[in-house]
Amino acid sequence: MSYFPSTFHYTVNDIGIRVYDDKHVQVTYINLRTLSKLISSLRIQAQIDLQDAINNVGVHAVKDQTLQILGMFVSKIFEGISAFWPGGTPAAYISMIIGKIASGVITKLIEQSQPGDEIQSKANEIREGMLAIFDATKKKIDQMVVDPEGHWQEVFHCQDYSDLGLKGDITMADMAECLDFFPDEETPDYDDFQLYLSQRCKSVVVSKLLPVKWKVKTYSNYWCKDYYTRNDGQRHFDFSYAQYNPHTDDDFWCQKFDGGSEKVFPPYYMIETNENGLTSKQFLQFIMECGSRDMISFSSLWGYLEFGESQEGDRHYIGNHIHYMVLTDNEGNKAPKILSDWLFQNDCYNQSTNKYAVATREEVYTKWGLPGSPKSAVKNSRFSLISIWNKLIKLFRLKFNFITLRKSSKMPTNIWW
Repeated sequence: MSYFPSTFHYTVNDIGIRVYDDKHVQVTYINLRTLSKLISSLRIQAQIDLQDAINNVGVHAVKDQTLQILGMFVSKIFEGISAFWPGGTPAAYISMIIGKIASGVITKLIEQSQPGDEIQSKANEIREGMLAIFDATKKKIDQMVVDPEGHWQEVFHCQDYSDLGLKGDITMADMAECLDFFPDEETPDYDDFQLYLSQRCKSVVVSKLLPVKWKVKTYSNYWCKDYYTRNDGQRHFDFSYAQYNPHTDDDFWCQKFDGGSEKVFPPYYMIETNENGLTSKQFLQFIMECGSRDMISFSSLWGYLEFGESQEGDRHYIGNHIHYMVLTDNEGNKAPKILSDWLFQNDCYNQSTNKYAVATREEVYTKWGLPGSPKSAVKNSRFSLISIWNKLIKLFRLKFNFITLRKSSKMPTNIWW
């Protein structure tokens, strides 16, 4: 049930802060003041980040941009307030309420906006439009701080654009049910909280700007068999691909694949089937190594494994489809290294490189809706290439070899042995 105080009487202390007789009103007053200060600090950082995004992506507006779209962006940023603090803690509960009411305030401001007013007049530019919404939101919160009695039962509707379970109506009276204080700058981890919101702001904006100019170029995927089983359920590795190995003069079991169309990749791969069941993971690792030789063109390279099975006679093959891709603009030019360094928080091996960047490669390629991006989410196929690699170095001798179809033919000079 909502809380309704018997009085809104207050006094002012020595530093100009109101002290309400009713403790519920007092906590609500303090929490809204804290929210107002948070909006101010986030707006300052957003002003920098938004311009940074425009400069790096090379786009100043999303497709068919409207005030409603910008309002959705800002709402998603503030709905994220509810997702930072650990669940079950007082900070998590009040943050959920604060995120809900902030989003609801934005929705109401957009709905009540009139042609020619401050936020409508700036809706064509993503930076100026979003900053105008920040300003209007803070102004509304400040009005609620100054006149809580006049806004106590005003209804705000949260759309829950982030799908965080916040959808519904909320009022200051609902807020007053909670006597927990919203974390402020004196709270441990508050700096991390502000960084989280700043990163969320960048992620929301860049995820919408990037598809305007940039798309995904995917290369042909490979179906790589790791092992097969028969009725006995045992793993077998004796694939029917006997090939000559010029390094050992022995036959060994391997799989042959055509190489990528780019010069940095070999014309074909001969991949030995090791009895560790990790052939496809090793193969993807090797593709990443090839691409990493040219960081000017392939700084945006990323790949992943998609589990697969096939039945051939009495053999049930287990393995992975190997996918790899890069980011290009609408003219087909690959993303420059300066964009990749700014955009991606990790490298092509999924190792963290820059926590202040915008998002991970998996997020950009699978969740941002870029043209040409993989249609299915990468759920059960994610792995840490770097951790696998470290273990393999110690446990197995990798035998990836590029060999000629004929002993007399010459290999290109840009291929690793």
